[in-house]
Amino acid sequence: MFTIVLLLVVVVTSVLIAIDAQNNQITLSDKPYTAMDGATGWLIDCLQLWMIGAPWYVIRRSNLMSQRRGPAAVTCRGTAAPVAPLATPAWAYCPSRNGGSYPGAKFCQWCATPLAITAAPTPTVPPPPAPPLAPPPLSQ
Repeated sequence: MFTIVLLLVVVVTSVLIAIDAQNNQITLSDKPYTAMDGATGWLIDCLQLWMIGAPWYVIRRSNLMSQRRGPAAVTCRGTAAPVAPLATPAWAYCPSRNGGSYPGAKFCQWCATPLAITAAPTPTVPPPPAPPLAPPPLSQ
């Protein structure tokens, strides 16, 4: 029974990968899309070596789709919208350790204490070095 289920999973996911490869023009290589280098190639690869072919397809698809998307984000209506810069996250301060944790964390990563969210820490600038002392005058 397990073998039948496993075989069914391999066949169904391989067919779905082939359909998606054809719809999105995902090729096995960087060459232009052809049926053998696209949907048929992915189907054969996934049926033969599913444990390698399926993850390879997911990675390849992700890379190609992000290249096609470009720097602008696409909204649900398909129009390009400018990408807003990421805001600097608040610094999470752990009172029990007297130190910071990852920005945006709710609990300390080392002691699991609930964190107080504060503004990002300001870097401390060391005071300028003192001028060198002049040697005392020599008496003759």
